[in-house]
Amino acid sequence: MKKLKKLSLNFVLIIFFISLYAQNSYSSSSEEIWKCGTIAPPGSGYEKVIKKITSEIEKILNVKIKVYYANSFKDEIDIAEGMKSGKLDCGMLTGNGLGYLSIYTRVLELPFLIKSKNEWNKIRNSITTIIANTMRNEGWELIGLFGVGFVHFLSKYPIERIQDFSDRTFWVWDTNPIQVESFSVLKTFGTKPLEVSPLDLLSFSDKIDIIWGPIYAFVAYGWYRNFKYIVFPPIIYFPGGAVVSSEKIKGYSQEQLSKIRDIFLKEEITEELEILNEKAYEILIKSGIKRVEIKDVDKLEGAFKSQMYESFKKYLPSWLMISVMEEVIKVRDIR
Repeated sequence: MKKLKKLSLNFVLIIFFISLYAQNSYSSSSEEIWKCGTIAPPGSGYEKVIKKITSEIEKILNVKIKVYYANSFKDEIDIAEGMKSGKLDCGMLTGNGLGYLSIYTRVLELPFLIKSKNEWNKIRNSITTIIANTMRNEGWELIGLFGVGFVHFLSKYPIERIQDFSDRTFWVWDTNPIQVESFSVLKTFGTKPLEVSPLDLLSFSDKIDIIWGPIYAFVAYGWYRNFKYIVFPPIIYFPGGAVVSSEKIKGYSQEQLSKIRDIFLKEEITEELEILNEKAYEILIKSGIKRVEIKDVDKLEGAFKSQMYESFKKYLPSWLMISVMEEVIKVRDIR
């Protein structure tokens, strides 16, 4: 009888632990996972910033975010297409990926539109609502915009006047309308295009005379090794943003979403990326790259505004371009 009671007790304990294990297993396997893409190189400063952001989002929403980095994609458009097909839930995107999901974001990339971090912060805050509403109607939730940094030319030859562009091979990111339209302007100065994805650019750098990008990108992707001059002033302030599928974000409270947006509104991300750009500039100079200034930059700016801004009306509604330009003028008047 005692033996029977002992067997019964052991049986109950076994059932209890099996049940407990099953519950834990179910809880673990049912944890919501977000699959997120970025063209940031693994091991770079970009990755560190992204990990910090995703860690905070995970705590707020109690989710697990699986990030796929540059070595998983051929181009940023692959990420945007992956989001559209449902293979990815979210993306940490530059202006090109954002623009693929919503053309309205392209307005932030217009050359010589934004000339300081102060202007960027003001413009970002004033149009985020417009862009977020547009993307929401298209099935996306823009949870934050940040500044990747100023875009500079990096050249094998000194670019000190616009005629120095003549007969030079220029890198064009063929899936980026901003670069395609920008090249149409530079083509009038005699440049020749070479279209390639940024993730393949290093392999073609021996064939290219001029590239452009945020300063840290030159270092993070290794592009700078085949170039000799960094050109000032910069021409674009390059935006970035975090976007999630509206379906994935559905069900979370407004309080949670507000906390996520606060991560970006504090401007810490932009500042951290700016520090990366500053340190990268030091690396460029120490490596022997020289700084040069375009002496007739007013002519370059005039060419972009007279040709590109007009042609860009086919991508952006006039009211949006006018609204943003008015906001820039207000900021410059205040300053």
